[in-house]
Amino acid sequence: QHQHWPRISTFMGRRTFELVLAFALGACVTQLVGFFRATGGGKMLSAAKVRLPSAQDAALPSAGRHHQEATPPVRSPPPPLPVPTTSEIEQQFAASRTVQRQMAAFNAECQCTQRLMARQAALHANLERVLVLDGSAFRWEGLGNSGVRWLGLLRFGFALERATFLRISRDEDCKAGAPSDRTCHLDPGSYFTGYGGVDWHWGTREADTRRRLQERGVHEEVYTISGRCVTPAPGLPGCSVSSIRLANGSDVRLDEPRGLLEWMRAQQAPWIRLVLERQEALEFTYKGENLRAPDMLPLQRCPASGAPDFSSREMSLKCEAFAALTPRPVLMEALLPVLRRLDAYDVVVGVHVRTGYSDWAFRNSDASFTKQPASAPANPAASALPASGSPTNAPPQPQSAAKPAEPAPRLGVLEHWSKLDGFLRNCKTEAPKGRPCFNWESPGKQRAPTVADAAACRVGGRRGNFSLAHTPDGTLTALLSCAARLGESLRGAEAQRWGLLVLSDAPAVPSLAAAHPSLAGRVVTTDGIGRLGHSSFTKSCSAADARCFFGADPGGVWTRSVVDFYVAGCVDGFAKALFTSFIWTTMRRNLLCCRPGAFVQWMGWYDQTYSHRDLPMLDGEFMEALSTVQQAADASGAAAAGPAVPAAASAGAEEGVEGLDSASVLAVCDAARRHSDGALIACIADHNSLHMALSWVAAVRALNRSFAVFAVDSEIRAELVRRGVPTIGGEGVPPADMRMTWVKTKAGGLAPNERFAKLGGLRSHVMIALLRAGCEHLLFTDADVLFSGDPVPFVLRFSDEAVRPGPVLVSSDFLNTNMSARADGQLEDPQVSAVYYAAWNVGLLYWHRSALPALEAWHKLVVDTPEQWEQALIRTALEDKPRRTVRPALASRRLFTGFNGTTSIGVLPVDRFCNGHTYFVQRLPQRHRHEPIAVHPTFLPTPGASKMHRLREATLVDDPPDYYSPPQGVLAYTPRVRLDLARPSGVMGVEAHMVMVHEQLSQLRSAWVLAQKLGRVLVLPTLTCGLDRLWWEINGTIPGTDTPLPISPCPADLVLDLEVLMRNHGRDGRLVAVREYSFLQNPRLPAELRTPITLPRPPSSLDEASLVPLRAQLAARPAAPLLFGEMPPDLYEKLPPSERQQTERTLLVWAAFWCCTKRQNPKVRGAVWYDIFWDQPGHVDRHGRVWNESWRVILGP
Repeated sequence: QHQHWPRISTFMGRRTFELVLAFALGACVTQLVGFFRATGGGKMLSAAKVRLPSAQDAALPSAGRHHQEATPPVRSPPPPLPVPTTSEIEQQFAASRTVQRQMAAFNAECQCTQRLMARQAALHANLERVLVLDGSAFRWEGLGNSGVRWLGLLRFGFALERATFLRISRDEDCKAGAPSDRTCHLDPGSYFTGYGGVDWHWGTREADTRRRLQERGVHEEVYTISGRCVTPAPGLPGCSVSSIRLANGSDVRLDEPRGLLEWMRAQQAPWIRLVLERQEALEFTYKGENLRAPDMLPLQRCPASGAPDFSSREMSLKCEAFAALTPRPVLMEALLPVLRRLDAYDVVVGVHVRTGYSDWAFRNSDASFTKQPASAPANPAASALPASGSPTNAPPQPQSAAKPAEPAPRLGVLEHWSKLDGFLRNCKTEAPKGRPCFNWESPGKQRAPTVADAAACRVGGRRGNFSLAHTPDGTLTALLSCAARLGESLRGAEAQRWGLLVLSDAPAVPSLAAAHPSLAGRVVTTDGIGRLGHSSFTKSCSAADARCFFGADPGGVWTRSVVDFYVAGCVDGFAKALFTSFIWTTMRRNLLCCRPGAFVQWMGWYDQTYSHRDLPMLDGEFMEALSTVQQAADASGAAAAGPAVPAAASAGAEEGVEGLDSASVLAVCDAARRHSDGALIACIADHNSLHMALSWVAAVRALNRSFAVFAVDSEIRAELVRRGVPTIGGEGVPPADMRMTWVKTKAGGLAPNERFAKLGGLRSHVMIALLRAGCEHLLFTDADVLFSGDPVPFVLRFSDEAVRPGPVLVSSDFLNTNMSARADGQLEDPQVSAVYYAAWNVGLLYWHRSALPALEAWHKLVVDTPEQWEQALIRTALEDKPRRTVRPALASRRLFTGFNGTTSIGVLPVDRFCNGHTYFVQRLPQRHRHEPIAVHPTFLPTPGASKMHRLREATLVDDPPDYYSPPQGVLAYTPRVRLDLARPSGVMGVEAHMVMVHEQLSQLRSAWVLAQKLGRVLVLPTLTCGLDRLWWEINGTIPGTDTPLPISPCPADLVLDLEVLMRNHGRDGRLVAVREYSFLQNPRLPAELRTPITLPRPPSSLDEASLVPLRAQLAARPAAPLLFGEMPPDLYEKLPPSERQQTERTLLVWAAFWCCTKRQNPKVRGAVWYDIFWDQPGHVDRHGRVWNESWRVILGP
């Protein structure tokens, strides 16, 4: 361990270092310190962090560079070896061919960055304005996730034109015996500095900076940016409005990025420490383009005069990262052995497989590593760094002696290869049930990669032909073959030599690649530079060592991670498999990669049940396969190899769909597959439909079905996730108003507004993703489709092998169904023209996975013709013209064919899967005494508040408990209706209809007045309508419908303007001052409120003396409903004039209109407005018309 002492002495200071050595080594101190001073050791390897040895460490066996024994013998101290000086290390590093290629690219492409870093270097030199960004109080999420965040923090500080330093870890905590992940982290500044003297590491510069500032009388001002957003950022993890807490305890709220930047720039304090309370702090400011406006930092245009612009946006980001992450000597020293091996090749292609092993090295119990499985004995060769008592954040020295003999593992290379590949299979289609597996998305959907996929790996027109002999046709063989073919095609000439840099979080992967005879002499790994583990933690366990390591840089894990990070950024091409953010961060600083086609990503997600990285891995055989290490093959190809394993057959592939959170899509499909019938019910919802979506969730949960909500935006996603709802999509999508309104087209017709039309592409998009993810039976609905029964048994009656491909079952706007000609449980008859040609409603669809091509065709049509409504386009995409003859197997089940005769299609029965007319107006299920399965509130006067009110009338909405028990109580009454005014047969009867409704409105007016006097919530009456209402001229009912007149109960929105009521008397999507007519019949009503106080009629007067007896009656049960047997129409007239005026202002806009009779004037529509004050002489209606005479029917306006 003597090779680490120079860097320790520099970090600790000589006096402290001497004291520690005196305690540990006694008489050796004087000689060693003198040696360091004589050789310039005080300048060497600065800023390496250290943790002092603890009692726990003393109990651990010491570790050599490349050998760790379970019970080590007592050893004498090793003889001193020559220690290279800093200049020697830097010279060796600069002489590396790989480094020289990077620097040549940096000098050619990044002259603007060099100029900007020179500016920053001047700020660091004079320390006139200092900013310390302190993120040391929470755990960062490893190099992959945190690397871009650290770069972003530097970008933020540079934009403020301050000497910027990062404090990522607390050195004093890392020196503790068992440091916490919360405050002891991998600190990038321990390994990297900035180009041109921009040393941004606070741990390195703190002492000198403090001294210089305090000599000038400057003291730091501490600001804290709150961990909670005032306003979350739309589409990013950070905040759009943040709160900064000042030293005096006051808060400043600032918009990000502009307000925050301007405020920070205006601060005159020479020394500011900005404390971050979470890793997402400032992310909205430094991510995206927010800090890259022309007056701040560049995208492509260079703001520094005299320097050329960047060649591309990507190059500006790469130059920034490369300049900020310049290796320190401590990292150079660790890199040199790997760089020397990389220098032997003209072209290097990186390979990376992220298995999850590094997470399990932390999450699994210590005992699972200290007891070796029988088939995987301890492997001394895997030991790389000293035990946890060794210097921290200090990488090991290069290997200086031959490795000791290693016991060969019991698994042969090909047997081991086959075993590991068996665990990399796709969960649904290939892996044994209950064993570790992954969910693959590419290169083929729901299948692991195969050698056939590697054939497509090439750059330009040059195709490689490399193949691995004797290995199974699976992920490892395919990925290594792909990388090798990239190497072959990237060569400029046949004589150029290519190699592979094989990286992984599991020891087995690089060792297997290096052991394969076909790759002998071509594989470079980072073995020997620390153990493999996760850089987020201060604990890592090693099966090869049969022990766990604790503390800063546990077992060299952090150092190995940084070395991997650096060398992955030195390659010419890359092939990666399984999800990781690590490689994306390495590519940010790679100036050599990648030409088109040179970066290959095969995406597979860990399975939430069988390979979840955040849970322990309890499958011992899988852990053995991941941790076993093979002996590398020499250049002749000699290595221990077991028998050849026959190649496995590959499964069919499907293209992936962009724009969705694939992990969550796969998760919900996996959950559905675990259900007995494999069905998934899903809906689409945005933030405007949250209340409907929550009722949808409650209804589907009651069915005990697998379900998911596709969130259109981040606002509804956050709320659904908070409530534990399975949610896909929406992350990072800002809310937008996508509510439906009708707009006139250029042709003079009506179509949904553009934003609503965009939902169509989203609907089909997510349906495709779900089917491709393995969902077999998909029921997809709008959020306003509420279930009162289980739809799955019904649709599955029509979904079997006899009807494949398909079926596609659509809900319909068909308004009549021949109940006598159709047995219950049948589909609508497509031979009936009205059924076949009625609009298909996409608000409720069933789609079998075999009909995916038809869905893709519809989606393409929707995307290609955005000016048309998706609901119209589904027929265009699927309908066969002319209609084809249907084979008997389909005809007997009332199915027909579409999509060029390839797909079976059916129309769901409208009395079971009801639209808004068949349920609320015709009342087909109620009249025929059977339960509907689903209700979709279509055919509404207005598409907003009417939807929820109708669903509440049907008692289908799951409102919170306080909605059903208003503390002030409710008032209800039984209306009197003149049924004798219902239209005689064959007579339009508009006048009679208006009289019938108006008399009910007079009673409603009185009830409102009385409810206000008593302070109660009004329950709307059960209205009765003499005529139906539509958007165009009808003769009282829609032709062809089975609508009985009068309509009772009549939906309130046929008479009342629900949009106005919601606007004036609503809150959070619910009416506050009134309730729907079915309120007292709702099963959610508390039991104590189901027995009302019943009175025949209200008092004849509204003066206080008349109300005293009634109030006394209510006092005993103040929350009980108050129900009157009738309501007189004249209570309004009993009010004082001032109260009458207030009531008139309130109620004047309540009434809607009836539509439509035949127009007498082409410019005036045939609508008649209801008038709630129709019987009051001299009143002024909502349109400003004065009624001095009796009310009469007037069309318009």
